[in-house]
Amino acid sequence: MHLSLSWLGRAAACAVGVILAAACSERPEGIDLIYSKRARLAEVSAAGLDPDGVRTSVGKPRRIRHVVRASLPAAPPSRFRFVTDVPPDGRLVLAAGIPGRYAEASAIEFVVNVRHRGRDVTVLSRLVDPANRESDRGWVPLEADLSKHAGRGVEIVLETRGFERSDDSDRAFWGTPTIATARDARAPLVVVYLVDALRASHLSLYGYSRDTAPELTRFAQDAVVFDQAIATAPWTKPSVASLFTSLLPREHGCVLFRIPLDPGLVTLAERLRERGYGTGAVVVNPHVGARDMHFDQGFDHFEVHPPARRAEQVVDAALAFLDARRGQPTFLYVHTMDAHEPYRPPPPFDRRFPPFPAPGREATGPRHYVEPADLDRIIGQYDGAVAYGDQEFGRFVQALRERGLYDRATIVFLADHGEEFLDHGGWEHGPTLFDELVRVPLVVKYPRRREAGRRVARQVQLVDVLPTILKSQGLAVPGGIAGRPLEESFAAAGPERPTVFETKFFETVAYGARTSEAKYVRFFHPTAVELFFDLRRDPGEKQTGDAQGSSEAQTLKRVAETALTSGLHHRVRVEGAADYDLRLRSTGWIEVLDRTGLLPTEEAQVADNGHELVLRLRPDAHRPRPAEVAFEARPYGAPVWVDGTRGGRRLRPSEIRVAQEGKPARTLPFLVPDVEELGNPFVPPPSAASGVSIWLVVANPDRGLVALDAETEESLKALGYLR
Repeated sequence: MHLSLSWLGRAAACAVGVILAAACSERPEGIDLIYSKRARLAEVSAAGLDPDGVRTSVGKPRRIRHVVRASLPAAPPSRFRFVTDVPPDGRLVLAAGIPGRYAEASAIEFVVNVRHRGRDVTVLSRLVDPANRESDRGWVPLEADLSKHAGRGVEIVLETRGFERSDDSDRAFWGTPTIATARDARAPLVVVYLVDALRASHLSLYGYSRDTAPELTRFAQDAVVFDQAIATAPWTKPSVASLFTSLLPREHGCVLFRIPLDPGLVTLAERLRERGYGTGAVVVNPHVGARDMHFDQGFDHFEVHPPARRAEQVVDAALAFLDARRGQPTFLYVHTMDAHEPYRPPPPFDRRFPPFPAPGREATGPRHYVEPADLDRIIGQYDGAVAYGDQEFGRFVQALRERGLYDRATIVFLADHGEEFLDHGGWEHGPTLFDELVRVPLVVKYPRRREAGRRVARQVQLVDVLPTILKSQGLAVPGGIAGRPLEESFAAAGPERPTVFETKFFETVAYGARTSEAKYVRFFHPTAVELFFDLRRDPGEKQTGDAQGSSEAQTLKRVAETALTSGLHHRVRVEGAADYDLRLRSTGWIEVLDRTGLLPTEEAQVADNGHELVLRLRPDAHRPRPAEVAFEARPYGAPVWVDGTRGGRRLRPSEIRVAQEGKPARTLPFLVPDVEELGNPFVPPPSAASGVSIWLVVANPDRGLVALDAETEESLKALGYLR
């Protein structure tokens, strides 16, 4: 069987006439066997698959344990024969994997043969036996020296052999087969290096009194420093979703713990992969790494480490990925987590900044000890964790220098959010929108140190990173995104572009808008309040101004309110032969979307400037279907309280049931439970003889809540994200 991989939709950029900056015209030497036009798949067979099955399986991402790789099906017996050119110092770098559900099955031999100048040579053979070898219970890295076979038209054959034939097409896989070479001085490299929970004001680069980050300061000499970079959210998931898509949280909708990134959105990794870049990520935070959350879309290699993993191991894995992709245009995303609670820096960093923790309390963080007396100790440990992470970032940069990759690389250093240390009465991050959480470090090194030493005071946003990277690579910036290339801020004049941010974190719902001179924030829950800060006179946001009387506040308020969407719709059903008068109130805004089965005499009207929904329903046992009303409460997560009467008397709490569990109200008015608190909020309660049923409907039917696997759930609980 003869196949061309052009149908995979990832033709190399040179072949389709797209010019990669400093790439295609200078022809990098590395070759991705799955995707490159310089590798022809001449023969293929795999147990359990017909030719159409191959077409849908080749290149498909496969997760084995905690690593996702672009793959080839390899259920034995299988055979893939590639014809390609091999550079003089070529190395075949790939992986072999058997999924966990086959861990007790028989072993499989993975073999690589090379045919060149009429000779067949076995260059690699590995028996993968997860039943008897712990190290084989994940992707097994493999490598073979091809330098003795350098030349044109070399045949590389990947085969698997088993002790027994299997018709299970997902029995085994080859992962990310690539020919790497050190002859890559012309291949572009893009790196996004994110340090989770890194507060800008705790960096010496941004004026902190402690020298917490000397390596970052040294790196900044080759880069552009942005003094006021604003995240779209004060916690990881919506912030990174905005970074990946250049969309605001209200646009990408990834704002709850169990809502995935919409697979219909186009990420930075996908945009670069479509243009011939190898794409890899090494991440620690489970919000980004969890299965089925779709943050891995667009990545050929997506490696997830547990939250306790140190930056040292993350950097080692990131460098291993780069070494496997030498000679190709490459994009790498690195996400470390040492600065995140519980702040456990390794020695000697746990004794870098006093006061030092008492014996037995070295590993405690603010969630366990929130007394103000512990503040200095906690900050010392946080700063020590920052310093440790800085050391590892410096080691990463030095490794790029030693490999000859640094000068041509575009490197973006940033955080997803900051951290609060009782600045406004709280700890950690998520529930507020003060600057200690949404103002983050952002340092960008352009290829060949372009614009090195520049410092930008004008406000920018993390959504600006995606268009900046595309522009730096000579690629077109797409329309329909929220960001703009950061270069527009270098010499910009006139009014500053406001940035907007929002949070839905447990019971907290808030949004706001900011310029470098003023800031507006509105909380909807657990309290309803508007805040306005004049940042020129009050950069610490200690004095709340007049949010109603200030024209500046009103302007920012209008900016924050634009295009508010929810994505989740409430649905209310009443049953039983009685008259119902219901009032549903919200600190947000309510909009009726649908009235089903209502008679002309029944009402579903919005009142009180959009904050109240009045329902007057008269159900009848002889009616073809119950009366139902669908409505949206904006913004995302805005609370909804239910109260009312049935047959002239006040509703009883037991007459209100929520979602599939039929969770009853406790008291009235009844606050509808948060979506994260319900097992299956999108299924109505079982039909009853009478009462009020409430459940949710997803605006996009393809985007429900994801059931977290046990390991991810435990990780999020340990980090305080789940209760």
